[in-house]
Amino acid sequence: MGVLGGRAPKEHRARVFVFLPFATVAPAGEAQGAFGSSANIAGSTRNARAHRFGSGVRGVCARALGRRLVRVAAGPCYTPAAMKVGLIGPVHPFRSGEAQSNTMLCENLAARHDVTAYSFKRLYPKALFPGRSQTYDSPKELGFRASFELDSLDPTTWLRTAYRIRDAKLDVLLVTWWTIFLAPLYVVLLNAVRRTTSTRIGILAHNVYPHEDSVLNKVLARAVLPLGDYYIVFSSKSLHELRRLYPDADASVLIETTYDRHFRQERSGQAAARKKLGIEEPHVALFFGLVRPYKGLKYLIEAMPAALRAADIRFLVVGEFWEDRRLFERRAEELGVRHKLTIVDRFVPDEEAVDYFDATDVFVLPYVGETGSAVVPLAYGYDRPVIVSNVLGLTDFVDDGETGFVVPPQNPSALADALVRFFSSADKTEFFRKVAEKRRIFEWTPEKEAIVLNGRVEETREATPV
Repeated sequence: MGVLGGRAPKEHRARVFVFLPFATVAPAGEAQGAFGSSANIAGSTRNARAHRFGSGVRGVCARALGRRLVRVAAGPCYTPAAMKVGLIGPVHPFRSGEAQSNTMLCENLAARHDVTAYSFKRLYPKALFPGRSQTYDSPKELGFRASFELDSLDPTTWLRTAYRIRDAKLDVLLVTWWTIFLAPLYVVLLNAVRRTTSTRIGILAHNVYPHEDSVLNKVLARAVLPLGDYYIVFSSKSLHELRRLYPDADASVLIETTYDRHFRQERSGQAAARKKLGIEEPHVALFFGLVRPYKGLKYLIEAMPAALRAADIRFLVVGEFWEDRRLFERRAEELGVRHKLTIVDRFVPDEEAVDYFDATDVFVLPYVGETGSAVVPLAYGYDRPVIVSNVLGLTDFVDDGETGFVVPPQNPSALADALVRFFSSADKTEFFRKVAEKRRIFEWTPEKEAIVLNGRVEETREATPV
């Protein structure tokens, strides 16, 4: 399959629950779920409207809200028959995490369903995009149909896409929500779909609000989100935001698959990767992805002197800067650690990125604000532990002291201590073993498929994990 059309560019109801994607239903207490609590597969029934939202949220936000009551599947999970599925949002070759997530989701769904992605020929105008390029060249054959006709600034393409969706007679339309810039497009397109079809609309809310909060963001979010029939979120932080906006929202937390399947590159091994990159230090720590203020890179720079006094570490910062790179380089010079810092200020294509993943020992995410991140499943996909800030959403799938370390945000001293603790560990294989175990919750399963396409699994009961 491949490009379908266009050219790839250079009443909310009381049913909220956490979905824990194990392949089989285990007795209560046997499976280690997300949000730090033991749990089984979670879901809801078709008559789950009888349940109050409050009990469901206690299951979803066990870490965030401090309760451990969860919904667990009482019987076999409902797996829908083959369906016609559409997805609106960026897919490969767009560079963003949302594009990678959408591409993997479409490929997973396409194994059993008829999937079409309605993507963009122009996503952001240049004036609103601080990066160098929105797409990249990488040889990747899509395993589903894709149309690149939407233009964020051309309303005729919004209506034309709505008509295509109408004519396709889709069972489900998945809509990627992550930026308020697309609010006008979604209001027009989704209203047209709702008026002309019976297609169910599921909103994939990567960010309920943008990372930079404002009153305008909330107003625009309120214009778009009611147009969905159900919601899929990817972290406790997004669930918390959605609940504040719509207390009775029909929402599910979905654990994404690891990103190693997206990159699909041959791995050379750690020694070969380090040789290729010219790394001589015995220890390597990686900060990966766009450099933006909320990601807290400055705190990693401040932590470097204390960490380097205890261990010989090469620090890699790999990703395009949306801040002034010179400020970070200047601070590293002032601290006397610039020679231990490698900065790759650009988008790194898949073929090259895997070398950095193989070369590193640990991923570092010193984020300062509540957020989820695809970097955690990315790290786990390459069997690497993580050091993360203790902020809502980021710690959902990190077991402190086992799959990495959790440290207070904006605290260079604690971050340096975590780096020293990790690199001074006599046997790091225990970290890698725990990460390998944790990877299981990221696997694609029929239960995940049912959640994405229906917003629920078939049968539930309530139980308190042992």
